[in-house]
Amino acid sequence: MWEWTTVQQDSFDILKSKLVERPVLALYDPAAETELHTDASKIGIGGILLQRPMGSQDPFHPVAYYSRQTTPEERNFHSYELETLAVICALKKFRVYLLGKPFKVITDCSALRSTFEKRDLIPRIARWWIALQEFDCHIEYRPGTKMGHVDALSRNPTYDTDSTDHVRYPPVLVISDEDWLLTLQLGDPELCRIRDIFSSKLDPKGLAYVRDNYVLKDNKLFRCIDGDKENVRWVVPKGARWQLCKMNHDDIGHVGYEKTLERMKKSYWFSKMKRFIKKYVSACIDCAYAKKAANGREGLLHPIEKVAIPFHTLHIDHLGPFVKSKRGFTHTLNVVDSFTKFLFIKPVRSTSTKNVINALQDIFDIFRAPDRLISDRGSCFTAHAFRRFCLERSIKHVLNAVASPRANGQIERYNRTILDCLTAQNLRDNEKEWDNKIGKLQWGLNNTIQKTTGKTPAEIMFGTAMNSEVKPALNARS
Repeated sequence: MWEWTTVQQDSFDILKSKLVERPVLALYDPAAETELHTDASKIGIGGILLQRPMGSQDPFHPVAYYSRQTTPEERNFHSYELETLAVICALKKFRVYLLGKPFKVITDCSALRSTFEKRDLIPRIARWWIALQEFDCHIEYRPGTKMGHVDALSRNPTYDTDSTDHVRYPPVLVISDEDWLLTLQLGDPELCRIRDIFSSKLDPKGLAYVRDNYVLKDNKLFRCIDGDKENVRWVVPKGARWQLCKMNHDDIGHVGYEKTLERMKKSYWFSKMKRFIKKYVSACIDCAYAKKAANGREGLLHPIEKVAIPFHTLHIDHLGPFVKSKRGFTHTLNVVDSFTKFLFIKPVRSTSTKNVINALQDIFDIFRAPDRLISDRGSCFTAHAFRRFCLERSIKHVLNAVASPRANGQIERYNRTILDCLTAQNLRDNEKEWDNKIGKLQWGLNNTIQKTTGKTPAEIMFGTAMNSEVKPALNARS
């Protein structure tokens, strides 16, 4: 019979306090000697962050524990892969404590120590070890008989419960991008001096310069572009520059330097902005690993005659196969409008004609059917059902010549960009989650300025930029 009285509650409270107070848990000290102990089993992985005073011979004290259940796919990994996975997951969990300081990783897998010397690594291990390069760590082997503390965590992982009705979630504070930037502006000493000049008459020369180049509106500081009081940008404090670069580079698919710069120039300003962005993009590990360098000389362009009307001509092609996602998708069907360069990326479970027709019909229901559709000679595009689909909608279907991808160059170039961006985005995440990143990638590419038009595809298609949960363009005049 279930019974929970004050006796059981008191015992439970004592147990909780003993599990989290010193010496079981110590307070993290940035100056202390740090070790990360990891272990893995078929059912779970575990890690313990430990510290002791620098130069001390006292035993290490645990700072934090970590464990989780392995997924069905991970249970098929080799023991070496599981041990590597344990290290990577523990580093990710304790990244805020470990980044930028030297520490040791202790494992009972001796093969991990020789990974740096191996030339031929399987892609999954190679991606994990690239992620490890941002840490200043030294890997040491310790026999399993001395790793019982972390071994217990790996064999008793935290399982996901089937129901969360009993969980009381803490309140979440939501702050807008504008409030976030304003908060950092108010805490930046350099920008505070500019604010002080606005309210002071002690520095006439400084006041004249500040008033000519800055605007203070609703307590928000903006930079005037070319002295134009109507053309202003947010002044970015030092504490926000890295995060804004991440929002405009990493979070939208790892676009290149020029496109990242153009996106940020539309809304933000700070001193030596070009140099900062170029340094950020060139130092991006995911881009360096995922993107291939351009090879060979540039050839002549072979433009296709087009009409200056949105949705007159569409280019279409499949990209894949990718790793089968958790929702069963293996390919993407990519569609680009020839005039606006507006892109649609549709995850599909196969390259069948039925899937192509369904994906196109979803687009046509919102916009319209095109006058012309250009594709290669894939079986899904040459099938009788697809020809009938085009005929019923008065679409002129143009098939490329065999082995002539340049005839459909617009979509082929987008395919390369999509592949590079998806590869870069999935280096640190579960590769079976790639389809969850399609929406943000599509949004990012459609809101990136095109060299040929000087505008974003969204601006040409809709006459305005698209809105999103990530707002790189804050309305400075509102």
